[in-house]
Amino acid sequence: MKTPSVTTACTGGTTMPAISWFAMTLASLLCAACGGRFPQPHQWTECHSDRNNSGFNSIRTVDATASVKKWSTAIGPLVLSTPVVGLDGSVYIGNAAGEAVGVNPDGTVRFRYHMGGSILGSPAVDPASGDVIFIVQNPLTDVDVGSFLYRLSPNGVIQTTSAENLGTTGAPQVWGDYVFVVGTGYLFVFDRVSLALVAKAWLWSQQCDPLVCAGGDPFSFLWTAAETLWCTVRAWPAECLAKLEPGPMPDATASILDNTPYADNPKEPLVVITNQHCASAWRFMPTAAPEERLQYVWDRKVVDVNCRSKKVRPTSPAVIVAGQVVFGDQEGHVLSLDPRTGQQFWKADLRDPVRSTPVAFLRQVYVVLQNRLVVLDSDGSTISETPLTGYGRMAGLSLNRVYVATTEGIHTFALNPADGANFDPLPTTVPANAYLQAGLAIAQSGTIHVSMPDGFLHAYNPR
Repeated sequence: MKTPSVTTACTGGTTMPAISWFAMTLASLLCAACGGRFPQPHQWTECHSDRNNSGFNSIRTVDATASVKKWSTAIGPLVLSTPVVGLDGSVYIGNAAGEAVGVNPDGTVRFRYHMGGSILGSPAVDPASGDVIFIVQNPLTDVDVGSFLYRLSPNGVIQTTSAENLGTTGAPQVWGDYVFVVGTGYLFVFDRVSLALVAKAWLWSQQCDPLVCAGGDPFSFLWTAAETLWCTVRAWPAECLAKLEPGPMPDATASILDNTPYADNPKEPLVVITNQHCASAWRFMPTAAPEERLQYVWDRKVVDVNCRSKKVRPTSPAVIVAGQVVFGDQEGHVLSLDPRTGQQFWKADLRDPVRSTPVAFLRQVYVVLQNRLVVLDSDGSTISETPLTGYGRMAGLSLNRVYVATTEGIHTFALNPADGANFDPLPTTVPANAYLQAGLAIAQSGTIHVSMPDGFLHAYNPR
């Protein structure tokens, strides 16, 4: 394994020789402190853990093994949805049959409510009320499918819905009094309680225009999202989705930065998103006039696309402690940008498609590929590669462990995967398939929740 150089965040990005893994981790912890307080454990209330999409929870956890498995509960067939954790430790998820499902902390089903044609993406929990916000896909006509926001109480009672068709397979993101959704060609902002639309921005602007193919549909590169919606609303998705290349992945979730140096005013956050083949940043100003609440900051093309590669797109962006926004793409790259300017810091070529958001908090960035876990340093150099059992789908990070959900079970790794690992196989009635999603959430209690493609939710007790 080659010895990488490392980039320090507290010294403004100077390069120094590589040091031991422990020393790098300790330096990263100290580095986090130079920008403010160390984060506290929190509930995994939204996809990718928090508003930065870090995939991190600041709590010590145990290996997810059969000896600490707490319960398993049937929740229905899944496609792209992953679990989130409510304020009282309950777990919420949506299934391909259109059911919103709530599971009590002891594994009993709290509610199962049929909401429409399908629920593709992960929900989000309102941290103030405990209400759960879903994006539901419903047929509009024989050929059209729409997606809309629904707000449910913690007991599964519909509180309100949105009127805006979002056109997304992604997940909502809650920040303050607002809900952010990256839709097809738009960034939407809704009032958190009423789900009334308060701001909307057309994403194709400035340096990044939509792909136009001569003699074809100018939005032909959006076909993957449309086909995914159609598969899941109209039929059991496994057979249908297996025909798609290179396979569906959730539409992006915004990364919201309300701390310095990204936001001079914490009430006016910087919103970084990826949208098909582009990345962009917008300033949200809630007190401005409605048409001025989302102000353009930058955008740039981040994936090379043409009419033959119309389905290539990046994952959701994640912000790491070194002041970088990182994401992968289906061409096998991981990119790092400056959230303030969009300038590229580095680009790593991992050879295989990156379909899930990288996770990070300390210096290291953990990237899940189809059959391996790759650890990158903060300068993009490769630290290690470790094989996976099954198709790798999603990762989560605690203070002392890395978890990777695959189509065959759950891996537990040390922060340096070479220092130790465990794998708990989770038998499934669905054959392993790279197009199906396995997900996870790390609760504030340290409980690990894992969802599998056959529609079972598993919990591992932290004690």
